[in-house]
Amino acid sequence: MALCKHIPLLINRDYIQELVGEYKKRIDKLIFDSYQALVEAVKIWNHKEKRQEVCRSIKETAGQYPNHRGMKKKLMDLMPENTI
Repeated sequence: MALCKHIPLLINRDYIQELVGEYKKRIDKLIFDSYQALVEAVKIWNHKEKRQEVCRSIKETAGQYPNHRGMKKKLMDLMPENTI
């Protein structure tokens, strides 16, 4: 979960915006794959509290990618169905 929380801190820095623009597709893949791995791990854990924690984390961080079109929706779609 730490990786998912720290990606926005890295890619939203002003001094690396040029690199972010150059590698946008790769960064989009990194973001999506990181969250997807987290969601898959929580499904395997089958632990209600962890599932809720991951869902909260996705809700909090999904909007932190304004320069990555459609990323918020993709991340919200990853949330486990049984979020109780």
